[in-house]
Amino acid sequence: MEVIRAALQTPRAQQSGQIVNISAAAVIANYASFSIYCATKPALVSVSESLAAELKPLGIKVTIVQPGPFRTDFIGRSLDRARSIADYDRASGKFLRLLKTMDGKQPLRLVLGKYANDKVRRKLTTTETELIAHRPFG
Repeated sequence: MEVIRAALQTPRAQQSGQIVNISAAAVIANYASFSIYCATKPALVSVSESLAAELKPLGIKVTIVQPGPFRTDFIGRSLDRARSIADYDRASGKFLRLLKTMDGKQPLRLVLGKYANDKVRRKLTTTETELIAHRPFG
């Protein structure tokens, strides 16, 4: 909130701008062992929704980005600090083991929005068509 407040000074003065808050797909459905992380994301979404209504008359837009897993060091660092309690192993342990299998293997690209996804699909289709056409030569 403090960062948003500080950042809003310029957009308020110019009566235009954009606030982009990074949430997560985890806000859609929670996971065992992610309670604290997943609690913060709906809070950020609620703040963003309220801000969108408050800032609209000022010409300032708010965007909530809710990505799925993509390559960062978050999983590795989080798992290093995770405390394992045997009583929770059947529930949260399962998810933590899944995270370990994903760590470092998340996609490099995070393509967001219909426009960008459609553009990537067109590029892939064109590339595949070219590869097929040139298969006899390579």
